[in-house]
Amino acid sequence: MQTKPDFIDRDDAVTALRAFIATGSFRPGDRLPPERE
Repeated sequence: MQTKPDFIDRDDAVTALRAFIATGSFRPGDRLPPERE
């Protein structure tokens, strides 16, 4: 009874991982690191 496919959650995880790599300052508890301007 899944309301959405697994790949949606995986994509979110990939986005967070890419943000972590881009900023290098991802702390546990943070949903999204500050965006660079």
